[in-house]
Amino acid sequence: MVDPVASPSDVKVEYATTLDDSTINNYLERAARENARHNDPSAMSDADRTDLEAALAAYWIATRSADRAESSTQSGRTSVDYESSVVEQLEATIRNLDPSGELPPENKPQASFEVF
Repeated sequence: MVDPVASPSDVKVEYATTLDDSTINNYLERAARENARHNDPSAMSDADRTDLEAALAAYWIATRSADRAESSTQSGRTSVDYESSVVEQLEATIRNLDPSGELPPENKPQASFEVF
């Protein structure tokens, strides 16, 4: 098992989450395992590993947790809109830091076109 080098505070720099540190650590452990499946963590600098693990954990929190970024929410007279740019920025960070180019996000940008 590969222990994460990132901390909950690193994740909070990437994404403003209200999750407790214990829950964030669960995401970080998963990020470290996922990184080890696709890359050789020992070949990465601690700074790159920290940034990649934090970005992966933040991405999963933003897209899958109870604290996920919502595109639009309304309750009574109150409405909240979250920019999808938060998730897009995390995706870009992951793509830039991942040596293998194989790590999530699972929904990597795709192009489609029609030929007439």
